[in-house]
Amino acid sequence: MRIQLWKQTSLWALAILLSGCGSGGATITGPPPPPPAQNSFLYVANGASGNISGFSIDSSSGALSPVPGSPFTAPTSINGSMAASSTLLFASDGLTAPFAVCSISAATGALSVQTGPLPSNSALTAMAVDPAGKFLYGLNTGTDIVIYSIEGRTEIGGSPFFFPGVTGNADAVHPSGKFLYVSDAGNSSIFGFLITSGTGGVSIFPGAPAPAGVAPDSLALDPTGQFAYAANRDSLDVSGFAISQQTGALTAIGGSPFALGGSPDAIVVAPSGKFVYVARGADDLVSGFAVDAGTGALAPVPGSPFSSVGHPMALAVDPSSNFLYVANNSANNLTGFRIDGASGSLSVIPGSPFSTGQAPAKVLSVKP
Repeated sequence: MRIQLWKQTSLWALAILLSGCGSGGATITGPPPPPPAQNSFLYVANGASGNISGFSIDSSSGALSPVPGSPFTAPTSINGSMAASSTLLFASDGLTAPFAVCSISAATGALSVQTGPLPSNSALTAMAVDPAGKFLYGLNTGTDIVIYSIEGRTEIGGSPFFFPGVTGNADAVHPSGKFLYVSDAGNSSIFGFLITSGTGGVSIFPGAPAPAGVAPDSLALDPTGQFAYAANRDSLDVSGFAISQQTGALTAIGGSPFALGGSPDAIVVAPSGKFVYVARGADDLVSGFAVDAGTGALAPVPGSPFSSVGHPMALAVDPSSNFLYVANNSANNLTGFRIDGASGSLSVIPGSPFSTGQAPAKVLSVKP
C-alpha cells in the first residue's frame, strides 16, 4: 500500500513539475540550427569563345556544377584580366575597351551584366580590387594605373596615374588596403605604391623597386599580408618577399628565389596562407609549395609537381582552401584538385576535368 501511494505521489509531483515548465511561457529547446552554408562560386574567362563560365562549388566534394545561365556573354572578349569583389565581377580582354562589369547573385552565382559609366576607354591588362571593395586598380596596357571608384562608378581624381619606367604585368592590393604592388617583367622588378586612405590614389614608394627574377609575369600576396610572391617566367623560379607592415617595403625572403623547374604562367596563395601553387603551362604541370609561417620560405609539397594536361595557365583556390582549380587553355577544361590541409599535396577530384568554354585564360573563386 505504501509503495503504491509513493508511486502516485511521485507521478503527481512530476506532473506538476512538467506543467510548471510549460505554463510560464518558457520552452525547452535544443541548440539553434546552424546557419545555412554560403555558396562559393568559380568563374572562368573563356578567351576564344568570349564568355564567362560560372560554376557552383560543392563544399564537400569540390565538384563543379554550372550556375543558371552559364556561360554568360560579356560585352567584350574576355582574355586579358578578371577580378571580383564579393558582389561584382570585372573582366577585360586587355586590348580594347570597355571592360565588363557583372553583378553576382549571392543565391545562385548567376551573372548580370551591368550598364553605367564605370567602363572607360582603358584596355586593362591586369585588375585588382581592394579588400573593402571600394576601388578597382587596373593596369592600362601596362603603362599606367587606372583607378575606379566602384561605388561612384567613375575614375577617381588624378586617374590614370603614370609613373615613368613602370610597365606593369600584374597587380595586387595588400590585405590592409594600404599598399599596391605591380610586377614589371621588363624591369624584372616589383614596384610598390602607397594607397591614399579615402581617395584610393597612389604614390610610388621612394627608392628603387624590389628586384625579382627574370620577367615576373604574375604576383600573389598571402592573406595575412606578410609575404608576396612573384612567378618569374624566364628564370623559372619564384621570388619571395617579406612585407613591412608599416611601410609596405619588400625584402627578399631567405632562400629566395625558389626553383620551379619550368616556366610559370600563374601563381596563387591559398586563403589559408599555408600553400602556394604555380601553373606551368609548357610542362602541363602544377607546382605546390608549403609556406613557412614564420619566414615565408617555400618548400615543395609531397608529390609536387602535379599533372594538369592541356597547358595550365590560370588557377584559383576556393575560399575554404580545400580545393584548387586549374584552367587548361588548350584542353578547354578545368582540373580540380583536393588540397590536403596538412601537407598541401593534391589529389584529383572525382569528375575532373570539368568542361569550360574555348581557351580558358583566367579563373577566380568568389564567396558572396
